[in-house]
Amino acid sequence: MDPVTCSRSELVAMLSREHRFSSLRLDELSGAELDKLARFARVCRAKAGSVVFEEGARDPYLCLIVDGEIELRKEDGSGAARMLTTLGPGKLLGEMALLDGEPRSASAVAVKGATLVIVTQADFDRLLEEFPGFGMKFLRRLARLVSERLRDTAGRLVDHLPA
Repeated sequence: MDPVTCSRSELVAMLSREHRFSSLRLDELSGAELDKLARFARVCRAKAGSVVFEEGARDPYLCLIVDGEIELRKEDGSGAARMLTTLGPGKLLGEMALLDGEPRSASAVAVKGATLVIVTQADFDRLLEEFPGFGMKFLRRLARLVSERLRDTAGRLVDHLPA
């Protein structure tokens, strides 16, 4: 991925325009809160076909998709990559590795060129340390998103269980 030079005020403006990040409810954050988040984020561009992260890698960071498309892929029992889903603008990926520090559970590949807002583990830890109140608010939003995804997955899985 290629870093994109962007001032903090430009990043705040980008985040404030992104009401599509409904899972994190960024549209409910104040300008001061968006500024706090922007202090610990950076913007990158992923060209079509480039790997955003690989399954099994230990490089914890999360990505907010501003534009473009990212395909999530997981290896099956035979080692073949299977497409799980395609995510577009407003979606978040990579939060599990950021939260639990475990290896990536899937790979992410840019299907179309994508602009991503990245928050690394080190930056997230600094955000929690420097702004604990806001950090907890952001952490709760991440936890809610993970919970929503787990509920959705459980709902889909039940259809594949033997009666």
